[in-house]
Amino acid sequence: MENRETEIKNCVSSFVACLQPIIGYYRGVDGEDVLKHLTIRVEAERERYKRKFEAFRSDPACPAELIDSVEQQINAIADGELARLAMQRMHR
Repeated sequence: MENRETEIKNCVSSFVACLQPIIGYYRGVDGEDVLKHLTIRVEAERERYKRKFEAFRSDPACPAELIDSVEQQINAIADGELARLAMQRMHR
């Protein structure tokens, strides 16, 4: 049980780690569709993690409240990064 909880909790740092190179790449790219392409990439990662959470939820030993909390954190990180990059683009 403890290993599963650790695995669930580690999803936050794993998600951030997978976003870093994506965001770094798009920060350095100019063009009008940059935010659109970044959004597509971030949403693909979010969807990948959503599937992980569905798999966790199928295991009755996994605490649902922990899964929900971690999923909310990941969604907040994704939304925050997209909003931040959108603001940066507006101020260029």
